[in-house]
Amino acid sequence: MTTSRAPTKPPGPVLGAFWILMISAALRTVIAVITLIDWQNFVDAQLRGPLPAHTTVAQARTAIHTFLAVNVALDLLFAALYVLCAYQIKAAKNWARIALTVVIVAFALFNVIGGTDIITVISILVELLAVLLLYMPTAKKFFARPEPA
Repeated sequence: MTTSRAPTKPPGPVLGAFWILMISAALRTVIAVITLIDWQNFVDAQLRGPLPAHTTVAQARTAIHTFLAVNVALDLLFAALYVLCAYQIKAAKNWARIALTVVIVAFALFNVIGGTDIITVISILVELLAVLLLYMPTAKKFFARPEPA
């Protein structure tokens, strides 16, 4: 009797997801760097607009700086997470496939519910494509545990 084993070489859908994740991580890093470079221009642009009622310029400035810092930190965190998961997925680690699915779907739902811009929508759709690729039949076999003899 033979045992059914997962393929050792990642199939096309897994490699496609790997590269989508790597590109997505690179883009998140670039966005974080651009935000850091253009930080003051963004703050100034936001302060030129109307402030919420009963908000001082100092309070608005603090809120804007906090918003930017959190966004840069999250972009870098997600970039690192995508790289880590991409390599673990390429090594047939099912936990990475599941973790990545949860993170990307949660991120997508959060942004859809909270409202977002077109760039983020495109990013989410591309990342959801990576998740979809990881559940294609050939990818499922790649992540399957060997059946006992």
